Amino acid sequence: MDIPVIVVGGINLDNVEQVLSIGIDGVAVHQALFEPPDIEQNVRRLGAKISKLRERG
Repeated sequence: MDIPVIVVGGINLDNVEQVLSIGIDGVAVHQALFEPPDIEQNVRRLGAKISKLRERG
């Protein structure tokens, strides 16, 4: 049985690479996105980093 593993809690721009490197299927992020001053920039930066890491494999 193939069950996706998602990490929840404490994920941010500084540690997402380390978290994804252990082979999990995804992350659930909240606080890191809604930190002031620029929520839109937070979303873009984290999304871009995750995409880049996924491309590298």
